[in-house]
Amino acid sequence: MKPSILITSLVTLLTFFASTQVNAATASRQTQDFVYSASNANQFEIELGSLAMRKADSRSVRRFARNMIDDHTRADERMKATLREERLRDLMPSNLDRRHQRILYRLG
Repeated sequence: MKPSILITSLVTLLTFFASTQVNAATASRQTQDFVYSASNANQFEIELGSLAMRKADSRSVRRFARNMIDDHTRADERMKATLREERLRDLMPSNLDRRHQRILYRLG
């Protein structure tokens, strides 16, 4: 999936889930799960891009990694803005989940 389509899809889904009048304490389980998963996916892709930037010898791999970082950073910023507008900011995890941390550790 192209990054711009992914970003648009994430924002659209988040807006859909957040469109009901809820706050972080009363958000549906589906909304909570989506925000958690999307946030972890974005952060993981940013971290993978950073790892590739540090380790890759190939200029094209580093360029791809830079694009991946930029695309997922934009998606993360849009999600944060939408969550702030909908008063759901507290749903966003502050750290990458353990599963993704373990994968990064093994790759690092």
